[in-house]
Amino acid sequence: MNQKSLATIAHALGLLPYVGFIGILLIYLNNQFDPVVSREAKKSMNFQVVVLLLGLVVGLVGFIGLDSISKLAGEILYVGEIVLVLLATLTTYLGKEFHYPVKFNLFR
Repeated sequence: MNQKSLATIAHALGLLPYVGFIGILLIYLNNQFDPVVSREAKKSMNFQVVVLLLGLVVGLVGFIGLDSISKLAGEILYVGEIVLVLLATLTTYLGKEFHYPVKFNLFR
């Protein structure tokens, strides 16, 4: 596969619950020395970590008794993740670089 295809797949895997992160990690580990694929896979992994942490916060808010706020925040998070991952996938497919609006650089 070429660089553009792997970079696109790295973003698209973010749509798969649970196994998506593992797929992104495998793409990154197998293409560490390819700057384009490595960069896009790291961006995708960082975004998935942000979504996971925000999901944990939303769950905690629901746990402490603010169910209506938690439900609304969870729905916004879910739709936002889908929209951003689809935008990243499409932008990368077109050969351009996508930057997620939330930066959290756990993977550099």
